[in-house]
Amino acid sequence: MSTVNGIGTRFFGRSEPRRDGSYLATKWFCVVIPLIPLGSFRLWPEGSSSHGLGMYSSSTFRIKAQGLYLPHVGKIYGLYLAFYLFMVIADRIGSGEWRFA
Repeated sequence: MSTVNGIGTRFFGRSEPRRDGSYLATKWFCVVIPLIPLGSFRLWPEGSSSHGLGMYSSSTFRIKAQGLYLPHVGKIYGLYLAFYLFMVIADRIGSGEWRFA
């Protein structure tokens, strides 16, 4: 799993942590931002390393497939909706279509 120039797959979210260090994350197809959820997985971190003065880092995990965890999907799409609404309202106020007073 990796991205090249922002295109690829990544894990987002960290829910339901357990004592063994595992947590639930959702795998997304990304084009700079996460677009399509591909599934949720329980991750057990096994190690990480950093190379090139911190410019590149990698992590290894053991993973186990779970059902799609809808709260992760809702949070990402909710953020997109909030950003879109903010942009619409800012545009309307800036163009003078909405006047308050």
